[in-house]
Amino acid sequence: MTKTSSSRTPIIKNYSKNVSDSKQFVNSLPRVPLLTVIVQFDLPHSTDDMINDSKKTITNMLIHNKSCKEIIEKEYGAKTIKEMGDAVFALFNSVPAACDCALNIIHNLQKYGKGISTKATVTAGTVELIQTRCEPDIYGLPVNLCNRMSKYAKDGSVLIEESRFPEVQYWLTDDQKIKFGKPKKEKLLNFGFVKLRKISLK
Repeated sequence: MTKTSSSRTPIIKNYSKNVSDSKQFVNSLPRVPLLTVIVQFDLPHSTDDMINDSKKTITNMLIHNKSCKEIIEKEYGAKTIKEMGDAVFALFNSVPAACDCALNIIHNLQKYGKGISTKATVTAGTVELIQTRCEPDIYGLPVNLCNRMSKYAKDGSVLIEESRFPEVQYWLTDDQKIKFGKPKKEKLLNFGFVKLRKISLK
């Protein structure tokens, strides 16, 4: 005997306390403003590579993230704040330290990574540090800006806002292995045109 439509369990249900409980939970959270430097490291071409060989690509993603975190935390004393698939977000005390770390990660992956590489974007500003689970996360416009910039970052390079360049140019100028690109305006979603500059290894 076929069930009539009236006897079916309804798909749409009312979870009466869900939204109100969520609001109460969020309102109770400590929200810590933090002036910091944000770096996003990305494994380039991972989406295309995943189509061709998912197992190898996932392995490379894990190696990329682990290698980045080791240098970020052990060599620079900075903090890895989260991973998002093929990307790592980290917090630094200064733009020069962030760029220095990123260039060293690029160098070491190029030398020892056997085809694994990274690209990095660096920005700074005030974020909110909020802990909703085991680890705190960061929220705010600088996080979104860093992510939008990543679209224009190239494999084996660090991309920064041109306004941040004076903070790093004298720090890095004496190293003969480092080269600076020319500033270039790029249109970032929701942010309009932003002048960016590439830093890479010769």
